Amino acid sequence: MAYIAIGSLTVAAISALTYIILMATVSYTRCTHIVDVGGSIRAAIPCVFDPLPVGQAAGLIFGAFAALIGALAGYMAATRRAKKPGE
Repeated sequence: MAYIAIGSLTVAAISALTYIILMATVSYTRCTHIVDVGGSIRAAIPCVFDPLPVGQAAGLIFGAFAALIGALAGYMAATRRAKKPGE
């Protein structure tokens, strides 16, 4: 059961990171700033990509993943059956 939990946590963490990167890519490709250059002239300037939100999200996702894996390892260690002498 523990290996199923580890597998599902891994899939959840990778899926969340993939979703965040996909949404950041979509947001970046659709983004244009409209700047009023004076009077009636307007210019569309492409956005500048800021990697900080994606990096923070990745850190939070894998920090939570590490905490869950640590809790699962603690649970597995606490519930391990002791070996009987001679086994």
